[in-house]
Amino acid sequence: MKEVRIYDQEKYDWALDSALKALSREDKKAFMNRIWDMSVVSNISQTDILYMFA
Repeated sequence: MKEVRIYDQEKYDWALDSALKALSREDKKAFMNRIWDMSVVSNISQTDILYMFA
């Protein structure tokens, strides 16, 4: 697994928490918005972030 640098840990944690909540209630639009937020603050591709949830 490649090492990534997260530029804003607080925003990343918020986006991850929000994504998990959206996923648990199956709110796909909110989930994908949080995935996008996570990719912005961490410079990880959206595809790689989605693999974390798989």
